[in-house]
Amino acid sequence: MTLFLQRDTKVFLEKKVGSVSQYWEIPVLEGFSFTQGNETTETTLSEMADANGLTRRGRRVFNDALSPAEWSMSTYIRPFISAGTGSGAADNALNHHLIEEVLWANFVGKGEWSTATTALIPGDTLAITVNGTSGGTDGTYEIDAFEYTSDGSGINATFLVTVSSGVVSEIKVVNPGTGFASGDVITFPADLFGTAANVTSTLVAGDIDSSQTTAYDYELDNVLFGTGSSTIYFGGSNVAELGTFNLYFVLGAQTATAANNYTAAEILSGKLKVYKVANCVVNEATISFDVDGIAQIDWSGNGTEIIAFDGSTTSDPVHGDISQLNMSGASVIREDITATDNFIRNKVSALTVTAGAPGTFDGAGSGVYNFTLTGGSITFSNNVTYLTPETLGIVNTPIGHITGNKSVSGDFTCYISAGTAGDSADFYADMVSAAAKAIITNEFALGFKLGGVAGTPRFEVNLPTAHIEIPEVNIEDVIAVNMNFHGLPSTITDNDEANLVIVGA
Repeated sequence: MTLFLQRDTKVFLEKKVGSVSQYWEIPVLEGFSFTQGNETTETTLSEMADANGLTRRGRRVFNDALSPAEWSMSTYIRPFISAGTGSGAADNALNHHLIEEVLWANFVGKGEWSTATTALIPGDTLAITVNGTSGGTDGTYEIDAFEYTSDGSGINATFLVTVSSGVVSEIKVVNPGTGFASGDVITFPADLFGTAANVTSTLVAGDIDSSQTTAYDYELDNVLFGTGSSTIYFGGSNVAELGTFNLYFVLGAQTATAANNYTAAEILSGKLKVYKVANCVVNEATISFDVDGIAQIDWSGNGTEIIAFDGSTTSDPVHGDISQLNMSGASVIREDITATDNFIRNKVSALTVTAGAPGTFDGAGSGVYNFTLTGGSITFSNNVTYLTPETLGIVNTPIGHITGNKSVSGDFTCYISAGTAGDSADFYADMVSAAAKAIITNEFALGFKLGGVAGTPRFEVNLPTAHIEIPEVNIEDVIAVNMNFHGLPSTITDNDEANLVIVGA
């Protein structure tokens, strides 16, 4: 009889776009889980006694439906710079990546990718088809990948747009993106500049680099890759359905005869056991600040069902297709998973707080406050629910998910220190002032820099318009203050409550 040890397990993520699958190896920590329960209905008899004092008291139990599968796992936050070459590389360019970035890409949107090798040309000035006609506010605007639309397949470009005398006078390419083609129409909404109409540019052949030798292998949606840093945006997160993927938990993977190649024979012999959680979504991600620990994320989510592979080599949705599980090839992204220079120490992390309303909150000047953290956490949640039919006579399975309200919230703690403008005691005094209590929703830009203000590697969580609740004083050996916060969008209909910056080592 074979027993399987937690430490011999490997986890792989499969993302499909159309008929094309891409795999990532996800190094996980101790304590991962996957499970699936079921819903039941009980029918009972309840009647009075007959003439002999007897009554029927039976019951029947029916399985109605499978509950959504549940999975959870923890990963370290591990930024790195792609080497651009080699087996399992994340990128052909020297861009900044996270080993766990595919989970974020599916958390904030569809998580799909482009493999196109055409791009715009950095520094190129695009022709202006429609300049907005009039009424714009003069200035230069940096337009990121989620503020414009394209009627083609291009993604992840950024632009500098200049408005002069109320109309758009120049559109310059900053980041080339990928997948753009001649004839694509780029549209910049009028409300970006205050113009009377949308601004458009129709690309021509001279705008396109069709021989891009440093094209990204995989440009994940909502992740803007770059050579100085990369950014995960929430700009594409207002969707009813998130990206789905499959998770494979390979029990006994470390004992496989051929590394990363999991065969039917070894499953049939009991040496390996493979479970697939199908059609997964990421529901929640929590970053905790343990002052003496290594930066990590606790992930949790759901799937439609758990499939136990029995060694079948045919495409069988019930028993699994083991031919999918040769993970030894270069197509599996596993760059830097064995590196030791991409871990982040929480001890060197920092927080910047800038008030959106200086005057009520002056801090050290211009609304800036400086705290040294002792702990805290940030939780991102999609509040996903599943839809399951209720047909009688069969065990129903979930047919899919829908997203609920997005939630970004958390707390941080620091010692109460006094005597310096903008310290924690100064902030507490400002927050309990009469002027502050009159503000129903306050606004602070919070910048959590895991790994330090300028250190590498680091991971930044930026909440541009966060609301901070009135702090609570904690009486401990050293008096501290605890502050709860909520990452909010700039307006209730926007999706700019957070962005995440990756800086690799």
